[in-house]
Amino acid sequence: MLFDTVTRKRILIVDDDPAILEALSFALEADYDIQTCRDGADALSLLPLFQPDLILLDLKMKGLDGILTLHAIRRASPTLPVIIVTGWSTKEWAERAADLRVSGYLKKPLDIDQLTRRLAEVLRANDQASPAPPASFALSNELVRPVVKRALVYLHRNFSRKLTLREVAAAVNITPFHLCRVFRLEVGRPPMAYLKELRIEQAKTLLRSGARPVSAIASHLGFTYPHHFSRVFKARTGSTPAQFRNVRS
Repeated sequence: MLFDTVTRKRILIVDDDPAILEALSFALEADYDIQTCRDGADALSLLPLFQPDLILLDLKMKGLDGILTLHAIRRASPTLPVIIVTGWSTKEWAERAADLRVSGYLKKPLDIDQLTRRLAEVLRANDQASPAPPASFALSNELVRPVVKRALVYLHRNFSRKLTLREVAAAVNITPFHLCRVFRLEVGRPPMAYLKELRIEQAKTLLRSGARPVSAIASHLGFTYPHHFSRVFKARTGSTPAQFRNVRS
């Protein structure tokens, strides 16, 4: 049942493969309250509602990938246990997520016995470290206005196309001025500055993961001109997209 109030531990499973979601739900639902979603944006919108005790997070997803989702999760809850599930090299992803405090990496195809053991270990350790409900969730529920949550979800779902402040404000039914004010109060930066950071993180992922031309990456992230993308990327990272890719290749 969605958002059950029983005291069993709650696990949020985030994966864009419906077969994996079904298999994991079937394997775990006898012992845990399970909620599933197929992309990072939905996971972020569910975070303050479902209040999971642990997240199983796929990294290679369409749209908002796992690294970007994990960055956003850490802003909302610095200590929430997250276990990475990936079919890619665990060493590569471990390096990329090193500063995001994950509780483990599991390689697909999953061994259910290994998964259940790891879940029990992580949840037990988290209970011993912080037996009270996570303060970060209480803070999120009390302070983050619903309009800001909706704006964040909208940005995460639409970051790959050209967006304007007016469009984002219209999507959440407030004026651009009011959106800027409340968004800055609770996120620490205006919506469009947050959008730039989101795009830069996605750009890093795309630059690391393949040989897609910089111009194609720029277009994919909503930049009309590649040179504008390069200028924004360098201002944020200290290197051009080509330099960033070469250093990490």
